[in-house]
Amino acid sequence: MKLGIVDPSNVLSLSREGLTGSGVVVATVRPARPNPDPGSDRDQPGDDRDPACDVSTDPLCDGGGYDNYTLEVVDRMGFDSFTPDSGVLLAKTKNRAPGVGVAAPQRGWARCTLPLRNTGTAGTAPYGDSDVYRLSATTVGRGWTAWLPNALATAKAGERTAVRVYAKRGAGAAHAGQVRLTATSESDPTKKATTTCTVVG
Repeated sequence: MKLGIVDPSNVLSLSREGLTGSGVVVATVRPARPNPDPGSDRDQPGDDRDPACDVSTDPLCDGGGYDNYTLEVVDRMGFDSFTPDSGVLLAKTKNRAPGVGVAAPQRGWARCTLPLRNTGTAGTAPYGDSDVYRLSATTVGRGWTAWLPNALATAKAGERTAVRVYAKRGAGAAHAGQVRLTATSESDPTKKATTTCTVVG
């Protein structure tokens, strides 16, 4: 926005104080492109909440002191055009200079696609009519490992979404295993559901 590339009307800005009053907010984040469509959102929930770390002893320490978090979907025109990539870009930024971290998907694992349905009541549209679910995945069966590429999912009230869970069979593992996915509502943590799928190695 400071460079004048993105119109402020196309940015959804959030704060912890505002979310305290409104509850869960869900928005569609659109890919960066030369001429962005209206509604290309970027969220800025607030100050850096990561634990303190020491850059002299921890090679993964970012130094802390960041002012904002940002989230956007990018194609090969992302923050760093010298490293072509695509996906969801998660970044911690300072008002002076950005610091960026990107999460890449795992490859080579068997995939289960499981349904998740929102049976709750809709709130105020367009951002309050969905719920966010915190996901966890475990395995049943010796030597199997489960991995979630995204620990969160969202669905509008009365609708469903698909959740991908990956499983991998380790050396000496049982021939068949079971992946167990649990979804817990962020709006009401007392509401949770579990479903399973069977994987064969």
